[in-house]
Amino acid sequence: MEVQELGRYCVEQQSEKVNVASIAKTAVLNPLMFSRVFSAQQQVVAGLKYYMRIEVTQPDDMNTMFDSVEVVQPWSIKK
Repeated sequence: MEVQELGRYCVEQQSEKVNVASIAKTAVLNPLMFSRVFSAQQQVVAGLKYYMRIEVTQPDDMNTMFDSVEVVQPWSIKK
């Protein structure tokens, strides 16, 4: 899986969490927008573990970064 694609997935998941928690009421209409994976490291474990710093654009057009750790197991669909 490409790192940028995995970063986009992380932003989608984060947007859902924000919407569910109702932290930003405007997030429903204007979710976090994926900009890019700023940096990433990969570690081989039982699958591939990615440490990513992801840049997103918030509903107010401000850019911010967040960190995400994801494990991808190619033999499994679940992340």
